[in-house]
Amino acid sequence: MKSKNLTGIIVSAIFSILILNFQFIYIFTDVNYYTQEYSFQNDSSKEINKIKSAVAGSLDLDETSTSGLWVWVESDDWITFEFWTIPSTVIEVSFVDETEWNTKPKDGIFTNGTFWGEGSEGNGIFYPSHEGTWIIVFRNPTYASTEVYYNIEISPLIILNPSLSTTAYTDSTLEITWKSNLGAWVNLELYKGNSFKSTLLYHTYNDGYASAYIPEDFSEGDNYKVKITDENSGEFDFSEQFSIRHPTIEIVYPFQDDVYIPHTTRSIIWLGLGINSSVNIELYLNSTKILQISNETSNDGEFRWTVWQGEEYAQNTYSTYQIQIKDINAQKYIGSSLFFTITKERYLSILTPTSNNSFKTGNSLNISWETDSTAYKVNIRIMQENIIIENITDVRNNGFYQWKIPSDFKNGTNYYLRIEAPDNSVNATSELFTIEYIPRLKVSGYNIPLFSIFIGLMVGIFTFRYKKKDDNSYLKIKLEKTRV
Repeated sequence: MKSKNLTGIIVSAIFSILILNFQFIYIFTDVNYYTQEYSFQNDSSKEINKIKSAVAGSLDLDETSTSGLWVWVESDDWITFEFWTIPSTVIEVSFVDETEWNTKPKDGIFTNGTFWGEGSEGNGIFYPSHEGTWIIVFRNPTYASTEVYYNIEISPLIILNPSLSTTAYTDSTLEITWKSNLGAWVNLELYKGNSFKSTLLYHTYNDGYASAYIPEDFSEGDNYKVKITDENSGEFDFSEQFSIRHPTIEIVYPFQDDVYIPHTTRSIIWLGLGINSSVNIELYLNSTKILQISNETSNDGEFRWTVWQGEEYAQNTYSTYQIQIKDINAQKYIGSSLFFTITKERYLSILTPTSNNSFKTGNSLNISWETDSTAYKVNIRIMQENIIIENITDVRNNGFYQWKIPSDFKNGTNYYLRIEAPDNSVNATSELFTIEYIPRLKVSGYNIPLFSIFIGLMVGIFTFRYKKKDDNSYLKIKLEKTRV
């Protein structure tokens, strides 16, 4: 009896284990199927039933699932939205109409909707193509559940500019743009934080664009907002916060204690914000204007200046120069540089060659000069009637250079030198000198003066004749000895 009971217990246990194993296999297979075919969570409770309304809330988004947030829009409405996930999970966001939603693709990806993007958080504006029900689709492609928090607004009025990146300037105009399907007239107001600041435009046409003047006495700040209100319905919208600044001109270069040398080229660099498109540039010494550098130049932030302080000040070095830049149409906006130095005008004097010196081709010409220029090298040009005959560059600025006159230079009495520093700080021109061409015979790559050849021939002939005379005398003496 006990044996039969034990047998029954064993059989029952084996049967139970088989059933549990079967259930485990079934559940596991079902889970796999669930992860492959996205679930659709129709959150009709989240539907926004009223036009021109806003809603904030959250919804659970299971692993590998898709949820939709239903909204109703009229023609020309748009949807502004923001979302974030907790825990942070990268999800996909799309917009589809009701017909597309009902297709419920197995992979959760709608082919005819509008894919906004993906991320763990984000915000944007969506413009539906037609009136009706639209669904904001949140798709979770991961194997981890998350909760999506959202703020949704369906609005017939939205301000596009100014935005967070906008900086407006006092004493100038602010460009304002918006979209609206409301009445014909709107009012535009300016707020600082939550406080009313001023009415920008009253009873202006609702065409989506306006230009409003920002008074000069407004304080600077980063929390200004524009409010647009429909006169008929009272519907309104605030822009994003933006900044208001005073116009400024900040000179970057010359920098404090910079040293400029007359006739060199330097850059004047500045940052002109909130001013007009053109400026003028002036040079000051001890707060007194001494030179107009430019009557008008573009407000592009850089001007290439050939340094010059005027003849009256060129023979002295001063360290109290300043550059001033002014708005060409509003001279009250001025930028001044820090003090910098302009040295006295550098000099360079050519010592040799001098007037009426004469040189022969193939010989050397000693060039010498003196200068107070700090330039490391100079360039030497051999000139004739404003034409560069030979250009000798990168010559050490030590006051001396030996130049071998090429053998093919032509005769001329109007040669001269020009020596200048590469930075244009100094230059000088010599007096006229002469180069005399000496004809030469080329033998095996060597240039031999014809005069030298003539002298060589004459010496050779004389030597031969003298030797021949000596030979004849020797023969005559020998014959006489033989006769004796």
